[in-house]
Amino acid sequence: MKRAGALFWKTPLFPLAFTGLTGERGAIPEATLQAMRDSGLAHLLAISGLHVGLVAGLLFFAVRALLALVPALALNPNLAAARFFLGETLLYSGRHKESIVELDAAIRLSPRDPDLWGILVDKAEAYMAMERYEEGLEFARASLRQLNAGVWAHMAEVVALAHLDRIEEARQALERVRAIKPDFDLDFVVSFIQQVRWVGPEFYLDGLKKAGLEE
Repeated sequence: MKRAGALFWKTPLFPLAFTGLTGERGAIPEATLQAMRDSGLAHLLAISGLHVGLVAGLLFFAVRALLALVPALALNPNLAAARFFLGETLLYSGRHKESIVELDAAIRLSPRDPDLWGILVDKAEAYMAMERYEEGLEFARASLRQLNAGVWAHMAEVVALAHLDRIEEARQALERVRAIKPDFDLDFVVSFIQQVRWVGPEFYLDGLKKAGLEE
């Protein structure tokens, strides 16, 4: 490589390459410049240096932007956590459609996130808050398929089943909640709702009551 580099520096091509990259013509012998003028090629030297740098910069940022559009190439677990928390905040603020957008973004950025079960639970709750209980049940059960799913995934399943009038299944799901958290009752849920200042949680409480949860 060193030998090839040394040979390149000594070739007539080096001054032209140097001028093309920097715009500095001093490296080109006068005889070569005159030959280019006589042949009508001198204008090519004007399209160099700064112009090449500008074009290269534009291409770099264009390619970078295109790659960012491909989910598999734009994974960022740290940003996923931020989108998750934003989605959850929007959920509890009653902005359900916006919440789903942010939660979907979190999943795209980190599809194997350790908190994926929680993201899916929030999606289930957002859909149920909009009275879309079939989709709520779908995402509640998707959350339950995660090995580290918490009690809130089971609770979301209870609520969705109850609102779909699948009461027997809802009661069975409620028993699974109690098996995980024996002291589970409405007071626990109400305390959480007050803590996060959940806007419009009535659907959640109504679903648990329909499944047979008492205070």
